[in-house]
Amino acid sequence: MTASFYHWFSSNQVTNEIVVQTAKETERLLDPNYNCLTQLSINNLANIRKLNQCFQNYNQLNFEQIPILSEDQLQQTEYLLAGDAGEQLVDQSVKKLANSTKIIFHNVSLPYQYGNYRGNYDNQIDSLLITETGIYCIEVKVRKVSGRTFDFAQLEPAIYDQLTFHKEAVLQALQSKVSINTNLIKTIVVIINRNGTDNFQIVNDQALESAGAKAVPLKSLDLVLSNGFGQGVISPGQITKINQAIWSSRIPDKRTYPQNICFNLNSDDLWQINLAMKYHLPIKHIITYNAKLNDYPLTGLSCSQQNFFWLIVGRLYRQKGLPLKLSRKELASEAGYRNKDYSKLDRSINKLTQFMQTTGLFTQASYESEEITVSVKNQYHGLFNYCTDNFTYWNYQLLAKISNNCAKTLFRKLIQYAEIGSYECSFQEFRKILDVRPSYANHDVVKQKVEPATSCLASLFRNLSYEIVKSGKENRISVIKFTFDPFNPQELLSPHNWNQFG
Repeated sequence: MTASFYHWFSSNQVTNEIVVQTAKETERLLDPNYNCLTQLSINNLANIRKLNQCFQNYNQLNFEQIPILSEDQLQQTEYLLAGDAGEQLVDQSVKKLANSTKIIFHNVSLPYQYGNYRGNYDNQIDSLLITETGIYCIEVKVRKVSGRTFDFAQLEPAIYDQLTFHKEAVLQALQSKVSINTNLIKTIVVIINRNGTDNFQIVNDQALESAGAKAVPLKSLDLVLSNGFGQGVISPGQITKINQAIWSSRIPDKRTYPQNICFNLNSDDLWQINLAMKYHLPIKHIITYNAKLNDYPLTGLSCSQQNFFWLIVGRLYRQKGLPLKLSRKELASEAGYRNKDYSKLDRSINKLTQFMQTTGLFTQASYESEEITVSVKNQYHGLFNYCTDNFTYWNYQLLAKISNNCAKTLFRKLIQYAEIGSYECSFQEFRKILDVRPSYANHDVVKQKVEPATSCLASLFRNLSYEIVKSGKENRISVIKFTFDPFNPQELLSPHNWNQFG
C-alpha cells in the first residue's frame, strides 16, 4: 500500500500553466487571502514551503515516507508564479484602456521555426494587444528591483532575440492573410518589481529605444499604449482580420521543464495531515467518514471483519470515486490480523464483501485472486469523501484494540457525540444498529450487550453510564441514553492521550 500522500505532487511532463494553476489552488487552501500581489512577492510559495517542511518533519517520525520537493522544484514554481502574476497585472492594466476596438491575447503561442525549417517550434508572447495604433507584443519581466533604477543590461543579450522572434512570429501568422506595415508591429518590455513598487527608472535601454521598442515600468504602460509610439493607423476591418489570423494560428502552450510540478492536494488532504502532525500518528490510522455510516448495522460481521470494514472505509477517503484495491496481505497486515490460516482469512474476507454488496453503498465489492476491490456508488461519494461538519474520525488502532463487537459500535456512536457528552436514541433503533436478533428480549440486550460494551469503554469515556426509559402499559424499554464527560474527540486520536482516560 502506498503512503497516503505519495502522490501529493506529480512531475511528469507538467506544463507551465498546470504548475501555476495547481500551485495557486494549494496556496489558497492554506491562505484564503492569497491574491495576485502575494503571488508576485518573493514569498509567493510560503505556504507550500511550510507544507513541504511539514512533510519532512512527518517523515522523521518514521511513518509513511512522503515525497519531498527539492529546492530546484520550489524555485521553479516560485518563478512561474511570479511571472504569471506579472502577466495578470499587465492584463489588468491593458484592459483599463478606453478603446472599444482593442483585442487582448494572454499567453499566446504562435508557430515559429527559428531558422530551422525541419522542426516544429513555437514562440510564446506574454501579452499581445491589437489596437488602432498598432500590434503590441508585450514581454513581461518580473524582477526584484533594489533602489530606484533597473539596469536593462541584466536582460541582454537574450531580450533582443526574444523581441525579434515575437515580431517575426506575428508577421508569419499574418502572412498571406493580412497586409500590414511591419512598423505597426511594436514591442514593449514591461519591468515589474517583485517588491510591488513602481518608483524606479530603467537605465541602459538605449539600444532598445534605437530599435523602435520600449522598456517601461508597469505604471507607464497605459500611457505608452494610449499614445502609441511610431506612426500608423490600423482600420477596424484590419483589426478584425488580424484577430482572425492570430486565432487561427495559435497553438497550445506545451512548455514543460524537468522541475515543473503539478500539485494534487485538496482541503480534505490538508485536514488529515494536520491532525496526523498534531497527534504524531500515521495518516492511515485516522479513519474519516460521514457519521451517517454509523447508523448502518454491520449485520453478522465478526470483530476482525469489522476491523477490515473500517480499514477499507478509511482508505476510501480521498479516493473520489476511484476503485480501491487491497491485497490480502495488505489488508491483514494493516488490520493487525495475525492468524496464519489463510483459508479462514479468505472465507472471512469473502463474507465481508458479500455483506458490503447488501448495503447498497457500493457498485463493486469483490474478492478475487487474493485482492479485494471496492468502488462506491456515485450518490454515496459524500459519505466517504469531502470532509464536512457531519464527519467523524477516530484512531483505527484504538478500534482494533476493542474486542467486544457491540463495544466497537457503541465506541463509534459515542465518538460522534463526544463534544456533547450524551447519546440518546430509541431502544428499537439501538437494537437495529447493534444488529440484535428479534428473538432477543430487551432485558437480555441490556445485560448481554449494553452492560459489557459500556464496561469495555469505561476507560475511554470518563464517567460513562447508561439510562433506560420504559413506557407503555407493558412497561417496555423505549429509550436508551448514554452520558459521559464531554471532550474533544481529537483527544482519542493519539495513543499518548489514551492513558488520561484510564
